[in-house]
Amino acid sequence: EAYKALVEEITAFEVLLKDIGFISEDDKSIAEYSTNVEELFAMKTCEAYLAAARNIMKKDLHDIKQVGPVSSNVPEELETTLHLTEISPHTFQFPSCQISKSTDELLDLVNEILREIPKNIDMCVVKLFYTARNVFIMYCDVVPEFHERLLNTIPQQSAILHNNAMYLAHHLLFLGPKYQPSFPPVLQSHTTTFVDLVETLRSLAVTVFSKQLQMQKKHIIDILRDSGLVTLSDSPKFPEDIEKAIRQCLRQLALLQTVWQHVLPDNNYCKALGLLCNAFVEEIVQKVLSAEDIPADTAAQLVVVFSLIQQKAPLVFPEPQEIHRHVKKWAKFTELQLVLGAGLREVDDRWADGKGPLAQEFTADQVRHLIRALFQISDRRAILLAKII
Repeated sequence: EAYKALVEEITAFEVLLKDIGFISEDDKSIAEYSTNVEELFAMKTCEAYLAAARNIMKKDLHDIKQVGPVSSNVPEELETTLHLTEISPHTFQFPSCQISKSTDELLDLVNEILREIPKNIDMCVVKLFYTARNVFIMYCDVVPEFHERLLNTIPQQSAILHNNAMYLAHHLLFLGPKYQPSFPPVLQSHTTTFVDLVETLRSLAVTVFSKQLQMQKKHIIDILRDSGLVTLSDSPKFPEDIEKAIRQCLRQLALLQTVWQHVLPDNNYCKALGLLCNAFVEEIVQKVLSAEDIPADTAAQLVVVFSLIQQKAPLVFPEPQEIHRHVKKWAKFTELQLVLGAGLREVDDRWADGKGPLAQEFTADQVRHLIRALFQISDRRAILLAKII
């Protein structure tokens, strides 16, 4: 009613201006403006919301807060009978982790936009809804670009953005059902959902953090490839820089533990550190397997250096004894260390006619190669090589 009264006043004012000759009879600019006020108002309102959203997206990612369940511990007593009508209260909860405070600010802004929809005229209603959607579309473009330098140089930033994007994706599942009952009829012809944007945000989260993981993996592998592990066969003495490289890799894993543990959800953290630890030990195994000759003193030194990994690598996980779950090649690395410190009889026992733990981790060709590299030519060696097929 107020809007109609305003239009009538503007029309009367235009007639007056024409009557006194201030504007020509053909001039319709004022009338056209009055009919476009509704669209102009909607446009300016949406522009203001998007500008506010963009400013929020540019805020520091490392200003963080804890979200998710306070405790994810499994109850001590679990019923043996499965009740299909009952689900855990944590089933649809976002996992415990840390997100940027600005992420919650952005969600508050979107909720404010959606709460305004029932209060507005039809022209505004449609624009407001699509503005709410555009906030999330803009997020996927603005945030990775604006924070690119820090995302590439500070590992924790990637973890936080991963959590932020996953957090937004989680809430998008519920935004539509939450507000649809209050939407006016004009939106009924539109698909009032945010679910289609969930995969876009999840993809952003995975892409950003996967890039960081690849950078960390390359860093660890480069350290090892610049060490004496590459030239084991060429060095009569044990290369001292092997231990230095191993310690450097372990320090890098410990650093990532410091910046990722309790920031990432526990499951994501264990997967990430498991992938990097796996790359670490797998590269070591490959380098040792590629050596044509490993002197006895060198083998003994490798056992000592590898014991550092056995001691320290499990400590980056919440449950050190479960490192086998997270690092696929851990058992293979352990077997390699045992072989390096073993005699021919112990190797034979661990091979056990192709049924022992050594046979579970290495092929017959790999075991024969290790035997030739570690042990001098002898009748016992020849007999063992003949048995390994």
